[in-house]
This record gives sequence, structure tokens and C-alpha cells, in this order.
Amino acid sequence: MECRHCGSTRLRKKGMRNNLRRYYCNDCKKYFTEKNPASNQDGQINYNEKPDELICSGYAPDLEDFLKRSKIDLEKWEIKQVLVSEWPTSSKQREQDLTWTISKDEKGYDQQLMEGHATRGDWQKTLNKSFKVILVPNSNYFDKEKLKREFLEDLKIHSVKVPKYSYPKLKEKHLLEINIFDLHLGKLGWHEETGSMSYDSKIAQKRFMEGIVGLVEKAKGYPIERILFPVGNDFFDSDYDYPIPVTTRGTPRQTDLRWQQNFRIGRKLIMEAINYLATIAPVDIVVVPGNHDFQKIFYLGDLLETVYANNSNITVNNAPIAHKYYLYGKNLIGFTHGNTKDIPLARLTTLMPVAVPELWAKAKFREFHLGDIHHKKVWKLKSENDEGGINIRYMRSLSGDDAWHAQKGYCGAIKGCEAYIWSEKLGMSAIINYNIIV
Repeated sequence: MECRHCGSTRLRKKGMRNNLRRYYCNDCKKYFTEKNPASNQDGQINYNEKPDELICSGYAPDLEDFLKRSKIDLEKWEIKQVLVSEWPTSSKQREQDLTWTISKDEKGYDQQLMEGHATRGDWQKTLNKSFKVILVPNSNYFDKEKLKREFLEDLKIHSVKVPKYSYPKLKEKHLLEINIFDLHLGKLGWHEETGSMSYDSKIAQKRFMEGIVGLVEKAKGYPIERILFPVGNDFFDSDYDYPIPVTTRGTPRQTDLRWQQNFRIGRKLIMEAINYLATIAPVDIVVVPGNHDFQKIFYLGDLLETVYANNSNITVNNAPIAHKYYLYGKNLIGFTHGNTKDIPLARLTTLMPVAVPELWAKAKFREFHLGDIHHKKVWKLKSENDEGGINIRYMRSLSGDDAWHAQKGYCGAIKGCEAYIWSEKLGMSAIINYNIIV
């Protein structure tokens, strides 16, 4: 409650009449009246919740109105008992807007002056009702949100605590960036329909792990201090799967698995890759949403955050933002999926220094790494003296062709994946390719 005149909350109650309560403000020294908050007219509902019982009480014209205004979740609670009290009253309808002010009289004493108006109508009879509803928990209620919270908290508590590996001490330090973009797990491609090798979830899993192991083997000989592993970029082929699989924007997809199986296989596949990479060097995961799996990849990232919460060898960046940045020494690498319907390429070059100015200032070598188009492409923006520019690199894909690609003629691209080795001080040292001949 606030003073009608000055907004102060330093008030004193000064009696009540006809459901009107009178207040005195200690700050502005004025009186004013308001409806009694606990009156029948306001219909305030009081709650008393216990572990095994909820009691609601208040005034209402009928039980339906009482339950509606109480906003009781009748899926969570069931009514055990309803107590109703009724009594008739007669009163004159009264409207008033009165204000009392204090002033000094000729002798210096306080005197109260009343300003405003008050009117009375005819006598009216009304039937007052008060309800007391006792509710108990519904034994058949399934609280999905509570289950999710408890599940994630339980995972964090019981997440396996992995001892920090004894990684070798290095004089020269390098970062190994492993890029497996656009896997499209769950995509179904039939060789007779596409004119190329078939593609399904089993082939996708095989190519994924062979690609990672192949890139790591080719990187041997470089002193690797850390591994950067972007996760996402259309890792899943569909986002919503009921009643039919569709992408984030609603494009129908042909898949070879039920959506529950697809997510479970994807989670196991990513964790297998992360655990393997963590035996070589600490792993930094950056979750990048795609245009096929924008929401689903966030759920996977949230799960990875929880699973590896107690693992000091692994970090997970699953921030909801679509553009993410990673700084290693003098190298600043930006990640986003690369769908130009979302953001034009030219805008990326101006976005980086604005989005992360503190990282931009520390970097000498700056790049954006994108997916989406399934083939290799480099788009450069350089200044005249070749300093302070940005390279935009598109990554290739291990994903096979499907009917849509064949109909559009988007076939023939080399299937593969890439890795980059970054010197802490001297920028990119090597580009490693892993190709699949199909």
C-alpha cells in the first residue's frame, strides 16, 4: 500500500467503515481512504500450502468463480473438501473520495479538514459467500518440469569426476581445431535415387569417428596444447519430429530412425568423440546451432554441460547466442552456421569487432568458420596492407546426398572434413584434410 498523495509506504491504519479503510501518512501528514484489501468486494484469496495439503479461502459469488480466480492447477491438485459459508447483508451503496488534511488553527493546534465528496444510494440486500477449499496432491500428476530439473541436478551431482590427465609440457603451443560440420545424422539417401553411395545413420556414425581419428593421426608431430571441437552445424538432420520429421523452419525430412533413437545415438556419438579427444589434450567444445537442428542441438549442449560439469579436462560453451567466438593466443575464431538467410557474409566482418571488441583487440589473426553449403570455400576481406582482415571459411561435409540434393543437382562435392592447427603466436600453421571417396 502506498500513500495516494506522495507514494510513501510509511502508513498507519486509522479505522475502517463500510469496507473503507482510513490511512494516515507519516511523511506528508495527510489522510486518505482505500477499499479494505481483505473485504468481500475485492475477493482476495488466501493460500496455506503444506507438503501434503493446500487450503484456499476467500470470497466469491460461486465455486467456479473462486477456482478460476485462485488459479489452482487442478491437474496437480484434487479437491478433497469444500466448505461454504453464506450470510445476507443489507447496506447502502456508497461512493466517496474523501481526503483529510492537517493544518494549524489560530492557536497553533492541529485541525483536520475533509475534502472530496460522498454519496449514498438505496438499501440493497446481498448474499455473501465465503469458500474454504481443501486440496490434496493428485497422485496421477506427472510434473515434467520438476523431473527435468531433478534429472539435470542429479547428473551434475553424480557426474563422473575425471582426474586431470598428465598432458606433456610444451615449449611451442598449438591448438588443434577439429571440424566435423553438417553430419545430418538421421538423413536417408538411397543410391538408386541419388546416383551416389547410400547414406544413413550407421554410415554417418562410421564416417564421423573415422574422420576424427583420421584428422588426429595426421596432426601427429605438432605440439598440441588444446583441442577446439565445434559441435552442431546441422549435426542432426531434423529439429521437430512429431508427427513427421522437419527442420527448424518446417521443411519435411526423410529419416531412417525414430527421433528418440536419433537423439540417443547422437548423444553417444558426440560423447565418444569428446572422450577420445580428451586423452590427447584438454577439449573446448563450442555448440553451434544449425538451420536443421537449432533447438535440438541446444538440448544436446545442455546435456553435455551437465555430464562434463565435474570434468576439468573439458569445457562446454552452450550459450544460446547463434554467433560464438574463441580466442587462442593471437587467433580469434568465430563460429556460426552460415545460412545467408540469417545473416549476410559481409555483416559477419563488421559483427566480430562489435560483438567482442576486447577479444578483437588481442587478436592478430581472425577468421569465421561456417558450414551449411557442404563444400569448401574461402571468402576474404582484407585491408590494403593485408592487416586486420577476416577470412570466412566454409567447411566441407561428410554427409551423403539425398533425393532433394539429387533433384537440385547439388551432387559431386568431395565428402570430407578438415582440421586446422593454430600456433599460439604465429597464426595458422597447417590445414589438414580428410577425404572420403564415394
